[in-house]
Amino acid sequence: MAWRDSRSQRIRLVIFSLSIVSGIAALTAIHSLKTSIERGIQSEAKSLLGSDLKVSARQEITPEEVGQLTEKASQYSQEAGFPSMMQFLPSAGTRMMQIRGIEGGYPFYGKVETKPADAWQRLQSQGGVLLEPAILDQFNVSIGDKVKLGESELTILGVVTQAPPRAGRFSGFAPEAYVNLADVRRSGLLGLNSLATYHLYLKVPEGENPQTVKNSITTEYPTSQWRLETPEDRQENLGRALENFQRFLGLIALTSLALGAIGVAGAVHAHVSRRKATVAILRCLGCPGHLAFGIYFAQAIALGLIGAILGAALGVGLQMGVLEFFKDQLPLSVDPTPEWAVVLKMTATGFAVCCGFALLPLMKIREISPAVTLRRSSQTKRSFTRSLPIYGFLTILLVLVAHTNDPNWKRALAMVGGLILAFLALLIVARGVIALTSRLVRPSWPYLLRQGISNLYRPSNQTLLFLVSLGLGTFLLVTILSAGKLLNDRIDLQKSEDSPNLYLIDVQPDQTESVISILEEKSLPILESTPMVTMRIQSIKGIPVNEVKGIPRWVARREFRSTYRSTLNHTESLVAGTLSSTASLADDDIIPLSLEEK
Repeated sequence: MAWRDSRSQRIRLVIFSLSIVSGIAALTAIHSLKTSIERGIQSEAKSLLGSDLKVSARQEITPEEVGQLTEKASQYSQEAGFPSMMQFLPSAGTRMMQIRGIEGGYPFYGKVETKPADAWQRLQSQGGVLLEPAILDQFNVSIGDKVKLGESELTILGVVTQAPPRAGRFSGFAPEAYVNLADVRRSGLLGLNSLATYHLYLKVPEGENPQTVKNSITTEYPTSQWRLETPEDRQENLGRALENFQRFLGLIALTSLALGAIGVAGAVHAHVSRRKATVAILRCLGCPGHLAFGIYFAQAIALGLIGAILGAALGVGLQMGVLEFFKDQLPLSVDPTPEWAVVLKMTATGFAVCCGFALLPLMKIREISPAVTLRRSSQTKRSFTRSLPIYGFLTILLVLVAHTNDPNWKRALAMVGGLILAFLALLIVARGVIALTSRLVRPSWPYLLRQGISNLYRPSNQTLLFLVSLGLGTFLLVTILSAGKLLNDRIDLQKSEDSPNLYLIDVQPDQTESVISILEEKSLPILESTPMVTMRIQSIKGIPVNEVKGIPRWVARREFRSTYRSTLNHTESLVAGTLSSTASLADDDIIPLSLEEK
């Protein structure tokens, strides 16, 4: 019966089917992309860390501690990293470098590529230094030339084309130089006042969980200032950055699905309005209301299923296309294959939401009276209480969809709650427009104006549907654009015309005047010239920081970027105390210090 009834309406019903394609496509593509990237991160998590467990410390890990920690490992490697000046001999210049002194077979996972190919192995056996290719071009040096690091002269063995995982954030500001750890110790740059960071890389025996080893070390050394990191931790950190972006994309997906569902409700409403006479005839022939409802619900399910399948296919195509197109720009290898479990889940969810929205206009079929065959203007009375279960079902479905995007139930409920409030506000406005126009029209008005406004409140009007769908669509789109602008504002570094867009780092005191003169020649204004000193807290009130109780562990191992000047800049404000000057201090006075409020 549903098939025969659709013969004269199939083109319109296809349009109804297409209204849900974009919503399900967005939902499928976004969640499939997130799953694919998470799977890629999981498969390469060990390569991103280079080991099963990394132990980091600001103070050198003693040989006794190394011996105890490596009892839990099948292999281990050590590293000391710090920023230092490197001189290119005989007189090619100097450069601030991030020195990485490595000893052992690190990385245990992943591959280091060099030119020549055996340079990494030669570094461990005979010593020397490996540099980034750009450094050789900058100082016009080549493989075999000498550099000076501290008190040691080292030979350039080659260049690194695919580097091991970075151990610290400073590598983003200074190019890395790879040195044998024994050569670093002979350079004289490691000592009590050195700002080096020490790493111990462990490869655990096959079948043992790195997280278990991490927990046992934490239990055995409860007072240590070490930082322990496993591939799972690195994966979690990367996933957190991905999660923020995914939430925004998930908001777009939910918006697309909601707009598609509104389109479904509108299309079904129009279809049911056109088939009212047919339903009345069926009722005259003895067809029960629930059976008439079932005929058109079967049409909605069939066409909704077609739209869901088309949307899922489009979503899979988008996911695979994005991964294939951006494969060379992604920081990890991601296999562009469909995530069928996610596709099935999102398609079923989207299909259920759209069918739920289709139920709202279909419910009035049960209320169509046989009298409509004699009088087309007979009103269909709908019971709001009968629709309450459907509204509850739709609310639960939308919350579940929002929860797939954000695991925080409170945020998911808030998102759906905001959507419901917007819907209710638009519903009130639409009812108000209908009530107002029914009292506003005057016989003295021109016919076209009077007729057009009267259609806003006459029977079978579409005012409520149009206002709600158009208003809710506008509300959702404005919300998306506003959220996107807020995200862009948070990551936009240029807050005003007076903000800098170029930073010069590692300008030495004897180079400052020359650099300023070069910038002035090019008419580049210098907004601020600030000295920067890296410091570490060694003691508090004469007590070594490692022995002070009640302070967070990170205070002892953190490197503080400090500066000194007599005035505040335009981005700073004094919230407590006074800004003191050191001009009147004697040599034995305590130097005043200002701290950033956290």
